Amino acid sequence: MKKGQTGELQTATKLSSRIQFLLLNFQISNLQIW
Repeated sequence: MKKGQTGELQTATKLSSRIQFLLLNFQISNLQIW
């Protein structure tokens, strides 16, 4: 693997995990509202 591809893969992984984290917080806050 090229270094560029590895960097992009790590960035995508961090981005997806951050999105999942935000979605989880969003769902929790929705539960607290209801």
